[in-house]
Amino acid sequence: MPKNVDHQQRRDDIAQATFELIARNGLMNASVRAVADYSGYSAGSIRHYFPVHDELLRYVSSYLTRQIGSRISAIAQDEKLTVRQRVEQACEQLLPLDAMRKREIVAYAELGRLERARPTGRLEEGQEIAKVCEASLDALDVHRVLDKVRRAQLARRLHWVLDGLAAQEIIYPSYINPADIQEELRQTLDDIEREIADLIPHTPQTHPT
Repeated sequence: MPKNVDHQQRRDDIAQATFELIARNGLMNASVRAVADYSGYSAGSIRHYFPVHDELLRYVSSYLTRQIGSRISAIAQDEKLTVRQRVEQACEQLLPLDAMRKREIVAYAELGRLERARPTGRLEEGQEIAKVCEASLDALDVHRVLDKVRRAQLARRLHWVLDGLAAQEIIYPSYINPADIQEELRQTLDDIEREIADLIPHTPQTHPT
Protein backbone atom coordinates (compact mmCIF):
# COMPACT_ATOMS: atom_id res chain seq x y z
CA MET A 1 0.00 0.00 0.00
CA PRO A 2 1.37 3.44 -0.82
CA LYS A 3 2.41 5.38 2.22
CA ASN A 4 0.39 8.51 2.91
CA VAL A 5 2.72 11.48 3.15
CA ASP A 6 1.76 14.80 4.67
CA HIS A 7 3.74 17.04 2.35
CA GLN A 8 2.81 20.22 4.19
CA GLN A 9 4.06 18.74 7.45
CA ARG A 10 7.33 17.74 5.80
CA ARG A 11 7.81 21.25 4.47
CA ASP A 12 7.14 22.65 7.93
CA ASP A 13 9.49 20.11 9.57
CA ILE A 14 12.26 21.16 7.20
CA ALA A 15 11.48 24.83 7.87
CA GLN A 16 11.59 24.28 11.63
CA ALA A 17 14.98 22.56 11.40
CA THR A 18 16.31 25.31 9.14
CA PHE A 19 15.04 27.99 11.52
CA GLU A 20 16.79 26.33 14.46
CA LEU A 21 20.05 26.11 12.52
CA ILE A 22 19.88 29.74 11.41
CA ALA A 23 19.15 30.92 14.95
CA ARG A 24 22.02 28.86 16.34
CA ASN A 25 24.69 29.06 13.63
CA GLY A 26 23.69 31.88 11.28
CA LEU A 27 22.34 32.03 7.76
CA MET A 28 25.62 31.03 6.10
CA ASN A 29 25.67 27.75 8.02
CA ALA A 30 22.19 26.63 6.98
CA SER A 31 23.14 24.86 3.75
CA VAL A 32 20.99 22.06 2.37
CA ARG A 33 23.54 19.52 3.62
CA ALA A 34 23.54 21.05 7.11
CA VAL A 35 19.73 21.08 7.19
CA ALA A 36 19.69 17.45 6.03
CA ASP A 37 22.09 16.40 8.78
CA TYR A 38 20.11 18.29 11.41
CA SER A 39 16.59 17.37 10.31
CA GLY A 40 17.03 13.72 9.40
CA TYR A 41 15.64 14.29 5.91
CA SER A 42 17.93 13.53 2.98
CA ALA A 43 19.34 16.34 0.87
CA GLY A 44 17.34 14.88 -2.02
CA SER A 45 14.10 15.12 -0.07
CA ILE A 46 14.82 18.72 0.87
CA ARG A 47 15.56 19.62 -2.75
CA HIS A 48 12.34 17.88 -3.81
CA TYR A 49 10.36 20.36 -1.71
CA PHE A 50 12.71 23.31 -2.21
CA PRO A 51 14.62 23.01 -5.51
CA VAL A 52 16.35 26.33 -4.90
CA HIS A 53 17.99 27.15 -1.57
CA ASP A 54 16.50 30.65 -1.53
CA GLU A 55 13.04 29.08 -1.75
CA LEU A 56 13.73 27.19 1.47
CA LEU A 57 14.97 30.29 3.26
CA ARG A 58 12.01 32.38 2.16
CA TYR A 59 9.67 29.59 3.23
CA VAL A 60 11.31 29.67 6.67
CA SER A 61 10.43 33.37 6.91
CA SER A 62 6.80 32.62 6.00
CA TYR A 63 6.75 29.69 8.42
CA LEU A 64 7.95 31.86 11.31
CA THR A 65 5.39 34.51 10.44
CA ARG A 66 2.64 31.87 10.54
CA GLN A 67 3.84 30.51 13.88
CA ILE A 68 3.89 33.92 15.50
CA GLY A 69 0.60 34.86 13.85
CA SER A 70 -1.07 31.77 15.29
CA ARG A 71 -0.02 32.75 18.79
CA ILE A 72 -1.28 36.29 18.32
CA SER A 73 -4.61 35.06 16.89
CA ALA A 74 -5.12 32.83 19.93
CA ILE A 75 -4.54 35.81 22.23
CA ALA A 76 -6.90 38.02 20.23
CA GLN A 77 -9.66 35.43 20.60
CA ASP A 78 -9.20 34.92 24.35
CA GLU A 79 -12.31 36.52 25.82
CA LYS A 80 -11.00 36.13 29.37
CA LEU A 81 -8.51 38.92 28.66
CA THR A 82 -9.24 42.64 28.65
CA VAL A 83 -8.55 44.65 25.51
CA ARG A 84 -5.37 46.04 27.06
CA GLN A 85 -4.19 42.57 28.07
CA ARG A 86 -4.79 41.24 24.56
CA VAL A 87 -2.85 44.12 23.02
CA GLU A 88 0.01 43.79 25.48
CA GLN A 89 0.31 40.03 25.14
CA ALA A 90 0.10 40.21 21.34
CA CYS A 91 2.94 42.73 21.26
CA GLU A 92 4.97 40.56 23.62
CA GLN A 93 5.00 37.79 21.02
CA LEU A 94 7.30 40.04 18.97
CA LEU A 95 9.79 40.66 21.77
CA PRO A 96 12.76 38.63 23.10
CA LEU A 97 11.12 37.60 26.36
CA ASP A 98 12.15 33.94 26.36
CA ALA A 99 14.54 31.60 24.54
CA MET A 100 12.10 30.74 21.76
CA ARG A 101 11.25 34.36 20.94
CA LYS A 102 14.94 35.30 21.07
CA ARG A 103 15.67 32.60 18.47
CA GLU A 104 12.84 33.87 16.28
CA ILE A 105 14.22 37.42 16.35
CA VAL A 106 17.77 36.27 15.60
CA ALA A 107 16.54 34.11 12.71
CA TYR A 108 14.46 36.97 11.27
CA ALA A 109 17.51 39.24 11.42
CA GLU A 110 19.60 36.65 9.61
CA LEU A 111 16.90 36.11 6.98
CA GLY A 112 16.80 39.86 6.47
CA ARG A 113 20.29 39.57 4.99
CA LEU A 114 18.84 37.47 2.19
CA GLU A 115 16.22 40.12 1.44
CA ARG A 116 18.89 42.81 1.32
CA ALA A 117 21.09 40.73 -0.98
CA ARG A 118 18.29 39.61 -3.30
CA PRO A 119 15.26 41.85 -2.72
CA THR A 120 11.81 40.56 -3.50
CA GLY A 121 9.84 43.42 -1.96
CA ARG A 122 8.31 40.94 0.51
CA LEU A 123 9.45 42.04 3.95
CA GLU A 124 6.96 39.79 5.69
CA GLU A 125 8.08 40.39 9.24
CA GLY A 126 7.86 44.17 8.97
CA GLN A 127 4.47 43.95 7.29
CA GLU A 128 3.12 41.63 9.98
CA ILE A 129 4.44 43.79 12.83
CA ALA A 130 2.82 46.82 11.20
CA LYS A 131 -0.49 44.94 11.06
CA VAL A 132 -0.23 44.02 14.75
CA CYS A 133 0.45 47.66 15.66
CA GLU A 134 -2.43 48.94 13.54
CA ALA A 135 -4.77 46.36 15.07
CA SER A 136 -3.55 47.33 18.54
CA LEU A 137 -4.45 50.98 17.95
CA ASP A 138 -7.85 50.01 16.59
CA ALA A 139 -8.50 47.89 19.69
CA LEU A 140 -7.38 50.56 22.16
CA ASP A 141 -9.28 53.37 20.42
CA VAL A 142 -12.69 51.89 21.23
CA HIS A 143 -14.51 55.22 20.86
CA ARG A 144 -12.70 56.11 17.61
CA VAL A 145 -11.52 59.46 18.89
CA LEU A 146 -8.20 59.38 17.04
CA ASP A 147 -8.19 60.72 13.52
CA LYS A 148 -6.69 58.57 10.78
CA VAL A 149 -3.39 60.43 10.68
CA ARG A 150 -2.81 60.32 14.44
CA ARG A 151 -3.78 56.66 14.65
CA ALA A 152 -1.20 55.86 11.97
CA GLN A 153 1.44 57.91 13.80
CA LEU A 154 0.85 56.07 17.07
CA ALA A 155 0.89 52.71 15.29
CA ARG A 156 4.28 53.62 13.81
CA ARG A 157 5.53 54.69 17.24
CA LEU A 158 4.52 51.32 18.68
CA HIS A 159 6.18 49.58 15.73
CA TRP A 160 9.42 51.49 16.34
CA VAL A 161 9.38 50.62 20.04
CA LEU A 162 8.92 46.92 19.26
CA ASP A 163 11.66 47.02 16.62
CA GLY A 164 14.02 48.86 18.95
CA LEU A 165 13.51 46.44 21.82
CA ALA A 166 13.97 43.47 19.49
CA ALA A 167 17.12 45.02 18.02
CA GLN A 168 18.67 45.13 21.49
CA GLU A 169 18.78 41.33 21.42
CA ILE A 170 20.58 41.37 18.07
CA ILE A 171 23.12 44.07 18.92
CA TYR A 172 23.58 43.48 22.65
CA PRO A 173 22.35 39.96 23.50
CA SER A 174 20.74 39.80 26.96
CA TYR A 175 21.71 43.44 27.64
CA ILE A 176 18.23 44.25 28.90
CA ASN A 177 16.19 41.72 30.83
CA PRO A 178 12.62 40.65 30.04
CA ALA A 179 11.15 42.66 32.92
CA ASP A 180 12.67 45.89 31.56
CA ILE A 181 11.41 45.07 28.05
CA GLN A 182 7.90 44.50 29.38
CA GLU A 183 8.01 47.72 31.39
CA GLU A 184 9.02 49.74 28.32
CA LEU A 185 6.14 48.21 26.37
CA ARG A 186 3.70 48.96 29.21
CA GLN A 187 4.83 52.59 29.39
CA THR A 188 4.37 53.00 25.64
CA LEU A 189 0.86 51.54 25.78
CA ASP A 190 0.07 53.69 28.85
CA ASP A 191 1.07 56.81 26.91
CA ILE A 192 -1.17 55.81 24.00
CA GLU A 193 -4.11 55.05 26.29
CA ARG A 194 -3.70 58.40 28.08
CA GLU A 195 -3.77 60.29 24.79
CA ILE A 196 -6.90 58.41 23.73
CA ALA A 197 -8.59 59.02 27.10
CA ASP A 198 -7.87 62.77 26.89
CA LEU A 199 -9.74 62.94 23.58
CA ILE A 200 -12.91 61.24 24.82
CA PRO A 201 -15.64 63.85 25.38
CA HIS A 202 -16.72 63.98 29.01
CA THR A 203 -20.29 64.78 29.96
CA PRO A 204 -20.24 67.68 32.42
CA GLN A 205 -21.55 66.77 35.82
CA THR A 206 -24.73 68.50 36.94
CA HIS A 207 -25.26 69.43 40.54
CA PRO A 208 -28.72 69.58 42.14
CA THR A 209 -29.83 73.07 43.09
